[in-house]
Amino acid sequence: MKNILKSILVAFALITVVSCSEDDKAGYVYDGTGSRLFGFQNPTTRVQYFEDLGVLDEVLPVVMVGGADGTASTQDIIIAYTVDTANSTATEGVEFDFSDTSGLLTIPAGEVFTDFTLKINTANFSPTEPTSLFITLTEVTNSSSDVIASINETVEVVFIGCLSQLDSYTYDVTTVRADGATTAHGTQSLTFIGVNQFRTESVGLWAPGVLQGHGGYDFVDVCGVLTVAPQALSGIYTNQVYTDSPGSVDAVTGDFSITYAITFSGVPDFYTSTYIKQ
Repeated sequence: MKNILKSILVAFALITVVSCSEDDKAGYVYDGTGSRLFGFQNPTTRVQYFEDLGVLDEVLPVVMVGGADGTASTQDIIIAYTVDTANSTATEGVEFDFSDTSGLLTIPAGEVFTDFTLKINTANFSPTEPTSLFITLTEVTNSSSDVIASINETVEVVFIGCLSQLDSYTYDVTTVRADGATTAHGTQSLTFIGVNQFRTESVGLWAPGVLQGHGGYDFVDVCGVLTVAPQALSGIYTNQVYTDSPGSVDAVTGDFSITYAITFSGVPDFYTSTYIKQ
């Protein structure tokens, strides 16, 4: 079942990449003449643990993202990787260890993916701030006709050991649009939708219950830094809601604010919602 699911994910990646026009190193070509392109399936992976569960595996899929005629190579694909030490704040031997220290990984002949596995030391995460590991695929070492896709060459692994408690409180909420229009929403609660992920009761200047859908927006709290991933307005409208700049939680009071955009006919209006803990 695991291999079937991976095959489905890889097939989806191959299909979606077709719509891209070009890559910095080689075009996404499926006529049998272009280079095969390889890279990390996901650009960012969040690893969240808040207690000592021992050493666990975290899998970072490396896949064929396009190129050639879409078929797998008839030979092993050996890919070199390196750690971007200049940007990484996580430390080998603390938050993580490599399962294989050779600096190489192999996609077997006839396959279009492999698992790059990290050993995660769950007891060693910082309880106050996230740390990151940046891994970059540098080259296909045994084939000059196969390359690393520049948009997929790096993965950021974020280690999160701080558990948000934002949903433990109620807040007095006020939202201000960039032109000064203001709505005092009154007292509201947050809904827990996942680890460090929450949903508000309102969005923009709309009061709860006015919009169809869930009526709010989802955001993530990573050690006091708040972001709104691109999402449909109230979960159903074509308007997009997304972070304009990361919000933050006041470490002393527990108050927080988030500035986000809502698009109207593709043009964003900007809003700042402030939450005062009651």
